[in-house]
Amino acid sequence: MKDFKHKFFYVIFSLVTLSLVVSLSRQLVIHYRLNRQLAEKNDELSLLQERNLALKKTLEGAKSQKFLDEQARKLLGIGSPVALEEGETIQDEKEAEEKEPEVPNYQKWLNLFMY
Repeated sequence: MKDFKHKFFYVIFSLVTLSLVVSLSRQLVIHYRLNRQLAEKNDELSLLQERNLALKKTLEGAKSQKFLDEQARKLLGIGSPVALEEGETIQDEKEAEEKEPEVPNYQKWLNLFMY
């Protein structure tokens, strides 16, 4: 009977020890996986924060008056603004172009080959 109690105690002790080892090993595996996932999420977070900063800078640039003017000109098909001197108008420029004397065709050919 004493031998039976001794074997029974040994079997129970072995089972408890085995269950503790299995449980501990499972917890270690879970801990390792969670740490790996945490590291991946931290990397993803840092990338998203960098992208967020870049988008904020882009947004600030898009809010500027210069950017809005450029986009409006692009969408409306308008060229860059022309700076006129004081007293000068667009009609003055057109009149200056019209005042140039018309050169006859033969004169253009002579100018092309002789000069």
